[in-house]
Amino acid sequence: MPINTQSVTNVQATHPLQSAASVQNVQSTNKAVEVGQSWKGSLSWQSGATPLEENSHFRENLTNQAALLQPTVHSCMNCKEAVLLMGLKAYADTPESNRVIRDLEDSVSDDIGYNEILDEVVGYDESEPATSFEAGDVVFFFADTHVALGAEDGKVLSLWFGPSSSSNLQEASPEDLFQLTKENPEVYYQAAKGWFNVESGDPEIEFQFLDVKSQLQDALETNGGLSPTEKYEFTAKIDGLLRQAGADPNNAWEFITVAKQPLEVLAK
Repeated sequence: MPINTQSVTNVQATHPLQSAASVQNVQSTNKAVEVGQSWKGSLSWQSGATPLEENSHFRENLTNQAALLQPTVHSCMNCKEAVLLMGLKAYADTPESNRVIRDLEDSVSDDIGYNEILDEVVGYDESEPATSFEAGDVVFFFADTHVALGAEDGKVLSLWFGPSSSSNLQEASPEDLFQLTKENPEVYYQAAKGWFNVESGDPEIEFQFLDVKSQLQDALETNGGLSPTEKYEFTAKIDGLLRQAGADPNNAWEFITVAKQPLEVLAK
């Protein structure tokens, strides 16, 4: 979900849109996962909570369902929209899918309203701590800093800025995505702060978070990026704040919640 990507490596899409014939024959009992498997290597991740100019697939196509449900390698959206789109494609033209599309169209200029619809459909409010998931479950990292669709063999279908050398839809393990977060201190700060806001909110730790944010911004403005030493130091500071809040910063599952099959509602 929304993060400042200025200090994140600029990863561009390098894969052509995969046709059905070029995708490995991966079967799933979940229709949304089957859609996601066929879309691997397509879609283009952009941060942002609403369909902004650079995050345009939903903004441009909500009135054209055929175009909305046929994204290309250049179709820009955020991770939560990608999960929703897999569900909309899997259950196209059902009354519930059509209702969701209409509601998104009505709310496209309203940050809060638009995101409330996304959260409702992908199941964020119903997500619970977990240590495993099934195909079709929706997996949330650090509150909803990142959102992915549970796939097969313990992997998720994820649209983000990695962990491979592209920002296309790809399979990854939760641990890989957790590591990607920690390797980018600006992302890690915002992810940790998002989790902290939901899980703790202790005012003393809040003050320390804000102090780290100020230091991080100063370092980025001064140098235009972080040195390996600075990355290590900021990661250590964020780890320390999470420990104070009662979490283990080396355990990915401390920061993951799972919603059970929420996209199935679109079948109605």
